[in-house]
Amino acid sequence: QHQRSAYCGSCVNRRREDSKCKKLYEITGTACWLCGYDRGVSGIVALDFHHMHGKDFGLTRRNIGQLSWSRLLEEAKKCVLVCCRCHREIHGGLVDCQEVESLYQKEWAC
Repeated sequence: QHQRSAYCGSCVNRRREDSKCKKLYEITGTACWLCGYDRGVSGIVALDFHHMHGKDFGLTRRNIGQLSWSRLLEEAKKCVLVCCRCHREIHGGLVDCQEVESLYQKEWAC
């Protein structure tokens, strides 16, 4: 006989995403590494992981929930955590690449 879960599939996925996101942001913090924007946990909706050295997959909420912790951490360590504004400025060439690389080196102690 098939045993039913107390939660629907969507709720299970959401809980898994929430748990892994919490763990990831405990490591990276909740502030933009470039400008310092920080609204705490509620502000993570305005933060992006900018890939510095290759990209196997984006660190979207869906990916965070579906992939193993080791793969997520490995991917996160290729990134700098920046607010959406700084992320656009990096891609627009308005931020010095060396400054971003220095942040990356400092935060991940490469």
